[in-house]
Amino acid sequence: MKSESTIIYPDFSDLSTASLSRKITEGIEAHKREVAEIKSVAEKDATFENVILALERSGQALEQASNLFFNLLHTDSTDERQTEAERLVPLLTEWSNAMKYDDVLAQLIKTVYEKQPQPEDEADRRLLQRTYEGYRDSGAYLEKEKKRELEEIKSALSSHTLAFANHVLVEQNAFIFHTESDADLKGIPATALAIAHEKAKSKGLNGWVFDLSAPSFLAVMSYAEDRELRRKFYMERQTLGNHPEKSETYNGDLLREIARLRLRMAQILGEPTYAHLSLRKKMAHSPEGVYKMLDSLKAAYKPKAEAELEEVRRFFVSEGFIGKEDRLQPWDWAFASEMYRQRMLKFDAEELRPYFSLDKVIKAVFGLATTLFGIEFRPDSDAPVYREDVAAYRVVRTSTEEVVGILYTDFFPNPGKQNGAWMTNFSEHWMDAEGIAHLPVVSIVMNFTPPTSTQPSLLTYDEVNTFLHEFGHALHGLLTRVKHGSLSGTNVVRDFVELPSQWMENFLRQPDYVASFAHHHETGEPLPKELLEKLLSTQNFLSGYAGLRQLNFGYLDMFWHTLSDIEAIPTVAEAEAEACKATTLIDTPSEVAISTAFNHIFSGGYAAGYYGYKWAEVLDADAFDYLLEEGLWSGTVASKFLHHILEQGDLRDPDILYREFRGRDAKIDALLKRDGVEQ
Repeated sequence: MKSESTIIYPDFSDLSTASLSRKITEGIEAHKREVAEIKSVAEKDATFENVILALERSGQALEQASNLFFNLLHTDSTDERQTEAERLVPLLTEWSNAMKYDDVLAQLIKTVYEKQPQPEDEADRRLLQRTYEGYRDSGAYLEKEKKRELEEIKSALSSHTLAFANHVLVEQNAFIFHTESDADLKGIPATALAIAHEKAKSKGLNGWVFDLSAPSFLAVMSYAEDRELRRKFYMERQTLGNHPEKSETYNGDLLREIARLRLRMAQILGEPTYAHLSLRKKMAHSPEGVYKMLDSLKAAYKPKAEAELEEVRRFFVSEGFIGKEDRLQPWDWAFASEMYRQRMLKFDAEELRPYFSLDKVIKAVFGLATTLFGIEFRPDSDAPVYREDVAAYRVVRTSTEEVVGILYTDFFPNPGKQNGAWMTNFSEHWMDAEGIAHLPVVSIVMNFTPPTSTQPSLLTYDEVNTFLHEFGHALHGLLTRVKHGSLSGTNVVRDFVELPSQWMENFLRQPDYVASFAHHHETGEPLPKELLEKLLSTQNFLSGYAGLRQLNFGYLDMFWHTLSDIEAIPTVAEAEAEACKATTLIDTPSEVAISTAFNHIFSGGYAAGYYGYKWAEVLDADAFDYLLEEGLWSGTVASKFLHHILEQGDLRDPDILYREFRGRDAKIDALLKRDGVEQ
């Protein structure tokens, strides 16, 4: 007798590029055979089961192989893998297009949607709706010439977006700063220096090595007293992909071509801009909906941001860092604000680091899910891993001992790893034809401060916050109960997907929770009460400036994707000047560009969707306010969040899911209150 669920672990037995590539090509061929069988169904015999459900369940071997390859490409990239990705992506896109624009398959789907009775099961009805809409909105029912043009556009976009990300990674990895003079590094904390020393040793060098990975870059920008060093690092990071003389990695022309192709695709599909196309199924619904939110928040944040900037500038002058009439430069901001925090607010974020050892943070974050949602994370010795510092956990419901999925954690920088942090899937939750649930296998990837030979990994407050954020995504992927993979977990509209992740961040503002795990890694002493109070009292420190900066990215994204004439913008610099003029408070050098390294929108799936982070902040603040109203550890609200948000995937429209959870639509008030911003 078969079990009711199964786990398919990623196959890490042979990680050679040749093996990974072969699995993808074999997966494509297997999927072609499965689709051919579906297409053999006569139109008069087409049903939900033999067309829609069969299509949903097809391609599992290909999905497993693709997820494996591209997850490794992002966490352990090599030149060989990047080269192979450039070969594979067009093949995958060609096959995806062949399916989307197959006349026989499209007609079978349309027949089932229009002429067959609606399925009784809610998940089946949603799958039918989403499948038909996906084909309709991709242009499957357009005339042949337009479909052919769309195929060509999508093929080009798949190659261009991959190349964009690879260019950023190549330039990022090409830069290191090596010094044997400790005078160059005055002000940088001992923890960061120890890591830099370990990096130097690993390269056979004396002294210290810093690079553009997040912990290294932020240590320089926030603490280095050498202004020229900060300027150097700022310019290196903020000009990635923006060196026309480096034609092999220049992204300026490439991003314009990506924007042009997206615009043309939208026009073919009957929309005036790509933003209109992208937003029609999202919570915002239209560019007007996005701008309404961005503009209302800008009106609230900007006065506070301007006052914060002037206050920090006056402090910087008073401390003798710049002259009385001088302006802050962009490479001054992180350092100036950190010095202000230390000297004026009497709070140094580095004082927290010894109390946030990664082992204790892991237990605290996992324990939070146990308290709220009744699940435990147990080390899984059966799970294969792709690198020795990666860990795997079996996720179990404590009330029933039911396994709900597998979680991988990949915490530390790696030469082949992209910057940032993210959650991804090796496999989704789905149910096969025999009723066997295939459990989700989820991974969270970070770039945390690594351990050294003398101390464990000690995190900053922001790194703990990042952990909670990505863990929220993981919970969304793990706790889903939707039986169709394309509707389960995080497969929701972009401006809803950040709700669980950002909701989890709120717990780091709760003193009881922080006090429960913040203990000194050597002495075991709890975080001093006065330090905890300082931490929490500075939560809104520069919240206006931070909020405006986030809006800046949203405006830039919308600018590129609401253009109706790409050629009207001669240069990237001019585009950014126009897009960001109302949200940029510190002038930037002409060589600097956000767009040329903006992976989120030009290679990461957030095109015309970056506003979603702020949109979701409105949701998460409102949702967490509900929890606080009922009591932080309210089982009732946590249960509702589990059942109406985390378990539901894309079973219903997000507006409906949120109203089912909250009893009403979200309001902006809780976010502004949390950020200390007056309306």
